[in-house]
Amino acid sequence: MSIPEVLSISELREHLADAMTQVRGPSGSPVYAGRHRRAEVVLLSADRYAQLLADERRAAVAGAIGSTRAEGLQLSEVGEAVMREVADGDLTYDEARARLLAHYRR
Repeated sequence: MSIPEVLSISELREHLADAMTQVRGPSGSPVYAGRHRRAEVVLLSADRYAQLLADERRAAVAGAIGSTRAEGLQLSEVGEAVMREVADGDLTYDEARARLLAHYRR
């Protein structure tokens, strides 16, 4: 991946309003900044950041389900439902763990 342009920190400070317009715009392209023109930080829209987190969460859940199936195991209906809620962002990993432990301790 090539980084198009890296602003210095002073340039970012000076052009912050423009940078925010760029990340929120139709293309939503990120703005890179750092010392000595080396990318150290990335400015993204909040929506894009949330999407990246959601993609990462879905990939982690898909990986966990895949690992389970690779071991020759099948998730229960409750397990599948909980994993879907985690993937959708409706449950944290800790909440999912607590729900599953409560279910299987009955």
